[in-house]
Amino acid sequence: MASPLRNTFLVLFIGSILMACGGGGANSQTTTTPEKSSTHEFRADVINLISSPDTARLNSKVDLFYKNAGIDEVEIASNLDYQQKKSTSSFGWKGLPKANLIFTIKDSYNNQSVLSTTTMEFNSAQPNFFLLAMGKTSGLEKRTLHRINKLDGALNSYRFTHANALDPRSVDIYDVDTKQALVLNLSFNHTSGVHVYDEGLAETSVIVIPSGTQPSFSNTSNYLVQTSLSHLGSNHLNVLIANPDSPSIWSLKQYSE
Repeated sequence: MASPLRNTFLVLFIGSILMACGGGGANSQTTTTPEKSSTHEFRADVINLISSPDTARLNSKVDLFYKNAGIDEVEIASNLDYQQKKSTSSFGWKGLPKANLIFTIKDSYNNQSVLSTTTMEFNSAQPNFFLLAMGKTSGLEKRTLHRINKLDGALNSYRFTHANALDPRSVDIYDVDTKQALVLNLSFNHTSGVHVYDEGLAETSVIVIPSGTQPSFSNTSNYLVQTSLSHLGSNHLNVLIANPDSPSIWSLKQYSE
């Protein structure tokens, strides 16, 4: 027969094993850490570059909307005229670091009829950026919203982007003073590399010609654009577009970054 002392020892031993294994019935507790919901919020500079073959000033105002899963469509910019730049209201999402946002461009005049719908992937570390509404207003030509990240860390720099949907052929851009090419074969919807302003000059004179043609710095017959870029002490995106008064003629517009 087992002694009372031995029985007491066995009871204590078994009880300690049960406690170590998570036993103990109502005395056990489970701790759950709630997940945190992160908010990701942005603003952008949106530019309306949707042009008309007849007159780029007529019926050219657009509105910009966005939506995300669980978020109803929200208007973030309204009544943007041709060539106008405007900061959007804040937009974004809650949850994971990445999300797909759906942007819709609508005609401000024609009962907000849809001109274009574009899906873009965003992440929580998204840099500052432009949103360029590009394309034509008539017919079935494609219209789109194009994102261009702003320059980070560069000073007194400039770039070129081709947004002339009325004449989408590739172009070459030359510095008139140095007679050197700044950009070759810049195609529609593409952006050039970065150039730094010459601190010793107040402006840079440039010409834009069709790609593959020989530049002449005295005969202007094949020039698409001849203009000067003012050195304004900040970064600029120089956008090639149709002239708002004469859509068959090219124009170059500077936008501060």
